[in-house]
Amino acid sequence: MVVPTLFTSLWLTIFGGVGLWNELASIQNGVSCDSTTISTSDPDMPNTTWFITTSATEDNWYSEYDGRDVVKLSCYGTADMLFALLSALPLPTTMSILAIVGLLTYFITSSDSASHVIDVLTANGNEEPPKLQRIFWAISEGAVASVLLSADEEGGSLSALQTASLVAALPFVIVLLFEVLATYKMLQIHLGELNPEELVYWRFDLFECGLPHWKTDLLTALVFPPYYQMRARQKMIQRNEAQLDREDVAGDIKYVPGYADNAFKYIWFTGYWVTWFLTILFCALEFAQTGFIYLGLTTYVFWIFLSVGNRNMIKSYYEIDSSNVLFDLLSWMCCCCCAAIQEDLQSDIDANIAPASVNDDKETELKLKETIKNNDKSLETDNLLSHGKTEAVPKYVADEAENGDGIKD
Repeated sequence: MVVPTLFTSLWLTIFGGVGLWNELASIQNGVSCDSTTISTSDPDMPNTTWFITTSATEDNWYSEYDGRDVVKLSCYGTADMLFALLSALPLPTTMSILAIVGLLTYFITSSDSASHVIDVLTANGNEEPPKLQRIFWAISEGAVASVLLSADEEGGSLSALQTASLVAALPFVIVLLFEVLATYKMLQIHLGELNPEELVYWRFDLFECGLPHWKTDLLTALVFPPYYQMRARQKMIQRNEAQLDREDVAGDIKYVPGYADNAFKYIWFTGYWVTWFLTILFCALEFAQTGFIYLGLTTYVFWIFLSVGNRNMIKSYYEIDSSNVLFDLLSWMCCCCCAAIQEDLQSDIDANIAPASVNDDKETELKLKETIKNNDKSLETDNLLSHGKTEAVPKYVADEAENGDGIKD
């Protein structure tokens, strides 16, 4: 991280500052890309200043400010701007050669790395693929880049290709956000501040909630997530009211006033549907009248905050502590359909039941009974062998006990 940080600091403080200073100095000198304005005075009229405007060429983009040569960089294209800046600095030829060497090194090493990655993928994961195959991919990449550059001299289709690549990479921004939060949690675990075995998790993972019935639940939740929010709250209210007559494993009554069966629940239901409906309505009206999109974004923000608050109430009710508010915010912003289904599935169990499936509980109970049974058999066999009653013990059991292999069922 030292080299990128140092290079960024040098660029922002030295190179970037020099470019900005050249641009501001050129503006103060009256230099423009289309014309150049020169101020002069008339000896016959000492109190009058004349401004003479001439057609600008590349030579007119250079001027002098405070005893130094400056150049208006905005008049050049992106490919020529770096060399125009270097031409206004000391040792322009040497610096230009070093810049070309640096650019060639960057592109060659980048192409070599990309060729190696493609070669490994096409070699079925072989980390040492054939070198001839790697040379083939390097030549292929160079040929494709050369064809694109030569066929698009004006930059139209190449710019469209670059824009398409950026748009295709946009969904990975969401993945990176989740990875940042996951990395933060991993560092907490590494430092001992977080113990995964002591956390209480959701009954189902976020991205596996809609898989069993993705054609119905997932698509419905994508269009109408308030339906699952309302259904989850209704089920939690019913289970919360049933807790008045029951005690949990600690002997306490698990009743939350926030999920009481009263008129307050209709405020939540109305909030779910109204904010979501207004968001869809305002976004649709944007096609008819410009400006409604901002109202839609406003109601969407209200709906997100309402959903995150409701999710935190569910986590508090089930004592789920495996995620924080940032995870909840990203869950509703980036994957609202899965978040709605996850909350709906979580509300199918009582608060005093651990958030694990019923099958897991049965398997744990069977394993516990089997362990107790084996321990009882082992104690009985040890007692018989200690009293010399080997005839009451099966021969293969006695042999295993003598060999130290233990008891096998």
